[in-house]
Amino acid sequence: MDISSSTNLNLNFKDSISVTELNYLIKSILDFEPSLQEISVLGEVSNSRVTPKNHIFFNLIDQSSSIPCVMWSSDFNNGRENLYNGNLVLCSGKISTYFQTGMLQLYINNVQKSGNGEIQKEFNELKNKLRMEGLFDQNRKRKITKFPKKICVITSKNGAVFKDIINVITRRYPLVEINLIPVPVQGKDSVEKISHAIEEANTLNFDTIIIARGGGSIEDLGAFNDENLARKIFSSSTPIISAVGHETDYTISDYVSDLRAPTPSAAAELAVPSYIELLKEIESFKNILNYTIKEKISEDLRTFENNLDRFLLNTPVLSFYQEKIDTNLYQLTDSICQFTKTITHRLEITINSLKFLNPSDTISRGLVQTKNSQNKIVKSIQEINKGDTITISYLDGEAVTKVISK
Repeated sequence: MDISSSTNLNLNFKDSISVTELNYLIKSILDFEPSLQEISVLGEVSNSRVTPKNHIFFNLIDQSSSIPCVMWSSDFNNGRENLYNGNLVLCSGKISTYFQTGMLQLYINNVQKSGNGEIQKEFNELKNKLRMEGLFDQNRKRKITKFPKKICVITSKNGAVFKDIINVITRRYPLVEINLIPVPVQGKDSVEKISHAIEEANTLNFDTIIIARGGGSIEDLGAFNDENLARKIFSSSTPIISAVGHETDYTISDYVSDLRAPTPSAAAELAVPSYIELLKEIESFKNILNYTIKEKISEDLRTFENNLDRFLLNTPVLSFYQEKIDTNLYQLTDSICQFTKTITHRLEITINSLKFLNPSDTISRGLVQTKNSQNKIVKSIQEINKGDTITISYLDGEAVTKVISK
């Protein structure tokens, strides 16, 4: 087949082609290139995953490149048991594209193991080195502040990670201030940028630092397997929660940080308490306190009456003091009851104050919540300028508006 003439025929169609035609053109070129139909590639398995239909998708990687691969379930007996992350394998197959997305893939029909890959080997060597130096020791890890006032999030300013963290924290504990230091989370400059962000965060008196990014292959998470970044996390004076990748992904940063979270959303939950759970605890403490006081009063009263009876029985001449003793007993009981009411009232005030902090309750009473373009809550008219774009939250939605005057 003459590929060049076929190509020109398609590209001359009214000066443009559809996406479907473009994908068909690319696939046709690759499928009719003999050198790409029977090809063997040596690489390290990364990000291997099995679909419900028992197909295997993974990446073949080396020190500087990666290519997506797939092995269908029909080739189950052709060495697919070797497709484990970190294995060095020789894969045979063809290069083509998935028509619907245009994504180029290596379609594998045979796999042979050739040993352990260098990337996984380097990861294990660095992990063992840092463990021997004590960077992973549990007894040196700092405790995460239970009631933080300021939290720093180090992640990309784009994507859903930071939004997810904000949503979880504001829902669980709206009292905390959340700050973002934006950094690239992969690429050649990411290690330096993340390390600098940690240094900056340590100068700003944060209670907790969260380092986060979404999931990815071992090469995507490469910055978080860097020795220099690991040592920067170790030297931080502020406790760090690492939330890198998916639940099954483990990086060097996870091991050296003070706490590892399986996902960014889980890191947000670990960073702050739930105000709803706090209300429940206060209510429980209130009930326990009331019960304990009542039991103590009853016990002391029984002891006092028993001692009084024995005393009066053995000393009849003192019986004329009975009225005074009864009066004192009444005053003691009344004082204890008043003390109990005071403590109970203070607990109720505390509970109502915490409930008042619930943003949803506040909005339902007709108040609104205003945020600026940096997604920070506006507390004063002095924080708004003419021309600013602000977001006003109501109980049933949000309105984005621009300040005309103030």
